[in-house]
Amino acid sequence: MTSKAPPVGPRVLEGVQWNLLGQGAVLAANLLITPYLVARLGSDGYGLYTLMWTLAGYLMVLNFGTVVAVQKFCAQHLGCGPGGPLGGLLRRTLAFELAMALIGGALLWSARAWISGSFLKISPELAPKASSVFAFVAASAAPYFALQFALNVLYGTQRFKAWNLLTTLQSLAVSLCALALLSLGHGIRAVAASFLFSHAALAAAGLWLVRDTLLQKSRPDPRENREFIRFSGKSLASYLMWIVTFQGDRVFIGSLLPLSQIGFYAVSSTLAQKFNMLCGAVTAAAFPLLTELHGRGEEERLRRLYLKGTELSLFLILPISVLSFALAPQFMTLWLGADFSAASTWPFRLLVLANLAYLATYLPNSAAIGRGFPELSAYLMGAKALVVLLLWPLVIPRWGILGAAAGLLAAEWLVVPVFLTFVHRRHLGLTWAEFLDQGCRRPFLSALVLAAVSLAFHGQVQGWAGLLCFGGAGLALYWGAGYAVMEENDRRILRDWSRAKLSRGRSA
Repeated sequence: MTSKAPPVGPRVLEGVQWNLLGQGAVLAANLLITPYLVARLGSDGYGLYTLMWTLAGYLMVLNFGTVVAVQKFCAQHLGCGPGGPLGGLLRRTLAFELAMALIGGALLWSARAWISGSFLKISPELAPKASSVFAFVAASAAPYFALQFALNVLYGTQRFKAWNLLTTLQSLAVSLCALALLSLGHGIRAVAASFLFSHAALAAAGLWLVRDTLLQKSRPDPRENREFIRFSGKSLASYLMWIVTFQGDRVFIGSLLPLSQIGFYAVSSTLAQKFNMLCGAVTAAAFPLLTELHGRGEEERLRRLYLKGTELSLFLILPISVLSFALAPQFMTLWLGADFSAASTWPFRLLVLANLAYLATYLPNSAAIGRGFPELSAYLMGAKALVVLLLWPLVIPRWGILGAAAGLLAAEWLVVPVFLTFVHRRHLGLTWAEFLDQGCRRPFLSALVLAAVSLAFHGQVQGWAGLLCFGGAGLALYWGAGYAVMEENDRRILRDWSRAKLSRGRSA
């Protein structure tokens, strides 16, 4: 089948560009702002600050899997125009999500005193402030849900510029408000209030951006509605297990260890997750295209996109992971001080290693979801959740936050290879030999060289200047070698895309 759609390669690169710009801005801002937040709030206060985001994420489980369904159906029906089937479906979905947000917010509001006074190990002096923080998070539920809905529509319709701008603003708004409020002498309560008002403003902006899609005059399609509900139900289990695997560690830490340990762990976990977002830029751009290609029956192009997307992802993931692992002690000490470095360096290193396995599931998950099988992600997350639920009660009391990171590391590396084998054979028709040769060989060989150099000489790095020079030289070496070993067709696509961007920049 011959496609009349625009070439896939440049579209992926365009999406990757905007994803990297947005996530790079978030990462840079957080690196600058976090030391100030930690210094002004203290380890306990910073623990509460991170719990705001954690609790808001927990509430999102009440959308019952509609997040991924909105993304998929918007991508699937991209370009249908005013008579498309999505307008009514999206309006009903938004109404449902807002209703569930109000219910979830009310439940959190009612339980805020119990959470702060009994469930978490919060001192009696800090408990009233914690209760106020949780109250503001409860009030934020509806705007938080509305903003996520708008982001999902923008993402599914491949409006990457707007999606990245709004995602970046969501990540930065609360941090920047916290910075301003703490500078003026306010405390964690004022920061929690800014969480509410920031999300309310961004939700209004997001819904305005998607108004054309949301207000489409749609043709009623009962089959479409039923398929949307089934797909959402399949996605729900995956999101539940994701919550357990990637947010449950803080619940265990908060209930088994002093609140300050959440602050120490949050430094490692949040930084690692920022790398996830940065390195997931390729997947974010590729998912709507994988769905689109499957919808047109172009399985060979889909498989090619999957392998090239894997290679491009690894060229982004591996050098950052290698340098982060090697330079973690120096970076943590310079960034947050010796105490945070001593507590957070090895948890961070273990989380970096866990991320290498986790990030390997990004594209397989996207391919499976795009083909209409979101339950595979649920099986993956369910298996990992089972492992961590067995390990965390044993290892966290004994080894603290290092045990939490080790439990996640074990879960990832036990489960992910099995998942990759199944998706490759059943849904993509790939063998391990093809996957390793066409998707992994070149970036892995370059990473081995970088790892050998970094681990041999990282102890000689001193100060911010040395850290930045060593890291910059490592990235330049890796990406230069990566470009040299690329296939000629891939180099040509990259050159043509770069020339087009430069020509547009000059004309502007």
